[in-house]
Amino acid sequence: MNALVSSGVSLMLLGMGTVFVFLTLLVFTTYAMSAFARRFDVGVDIQASVEMAQEARNIQVADAHLLEVLKKSVQSYKKQKLS
Repeated sequence: MNALVSSGVSLMLLGMGTVFVFLTLLVFTTYAMSAFARRFDVGVDIQASVEMAQEARNIQVADAHLLEVLKKSVQSYKKQKLS
């Protein structure tokens, strides 16, 4: 029984050590990738961001208009169907 418990404890420590090493490597790799990305960061073009935001708003307005047209057409269809 004592050998079985000892074997279980050693296997547990081996597994926990493996997980600890893997997670430590993951943290350092993530840190290195972040530093690499910050080093070669180009920055944000403000004018392009403003243009993209305006384009998104125009799409939303067009979608809202399309939704209203579709609602009216469905209502018209239902009225014709009931008549």
